[in-house]
Amino acid sequence: MSSDHTKTLAFIEGYRSLTALWDMNHKDYTNEIKRNDALNALATNYEMSVREVKNKIKSLQSYFATEHQKVTEKKWCGCRRCVRLSLVCVQITNVHFGLHNTKRN
Repeated sequence: MSSDHTKTLAFIEGYRSLTALWDMNHKDYTNEIKRNDALNALATNYEMSVREVKNKIKSLQSYFATEHQKVTEKKWCGCRRCVRLSLVCVQITNVHFGLHNTKRN
């Protein structure tokens, strides 16, 4: 696995852990101060500016939308590339749409 790929997966996991950024049912989702704190935490953890974090999130969402469209519009042959893309779509879907189980206190 390449270093960039590893960093991107780590970023996705970091984003996933900050539910106030993506989970519309989270109590802090509409709290701009808490959301900015979460963005600042991501920026600090990944040595990026908040603007770069926002751009990275948008880029991942755009990539997901493109790949998701490919998955839904065509039948995959089962080759390594197709399987890898479908796994990335599943990972990003879980983050983007909050499809994984979360426990809240």
